[in-house]
Parts: sequence; C-alpha cells; structure tokens
Amino acid sequence: PTGSIKATGSASASIYVAKAGVSLETKILATSIPTTLTAIAQTITPYLSLNLQCILSFQPISGKLYFWAKVRRLLGGWRTVLSVTIWSFSSSAHNYTLLNLNWIL
Repeated sequence: PTGSIKATGSASASIYVAKAGVSLETKILATSIPTTLTAIAQTITPYLSLNLQCILSFQPISGKLYFWAKVRRLLGGWRTVLSVTIWSFSSSAHNYTLLNLNWIL
C-alpha cells in the first residue's frame, strides 16, 4: 500500500490557441509499505527457506518546479508540447523494518 498528500500551484497565460505557465508540484508524507516474500530451495540436501519482510518507507517532502506550454487541439482539449523541470527537490527517505520473519523447513 502507498499514500501521500499532493499539492499543486500554477500560474499561466493563454491566448485562444496556446497557453504557457509555471507550476509547482509537491508530494508530502509519501509513504509506502512494500512487502516481499522470498523462497529459497536446495535439492542436494532437502532445504526450504522462506523470508517475509515488511518495510515502512517514508519521505517527508518532494517536488518540482517546471515550465510548460500547451496548444489547443482541433477537436477540443489541450496538448502539452513542452515541459521543462526548472528545479526539483526531495528530502531523504527513511526506511524502517516492520517485520522480518525467517522460516527454515
């Protein structure tokens, strides 16, 4: 499972056939809990090992500031023709092991 809070702000100018602007996107409290199950089998000496691991991954904030340009489509709507990242930022991610179980059968 994953979750985050997203916030976006934008300023733009447009004429009928084109528009351009600058946007800031931020992702706050990006959290995920990836879970893995690993199985290892050996046939020389009968052996089976199972490992279940659950990790909480947490990143307080990340985002980007970018310039974009769009043109109007003939059938309506807008098509992005340019998107350039001016600045991106992110805090360090923190990982915490919630569960690490090993079974040898």
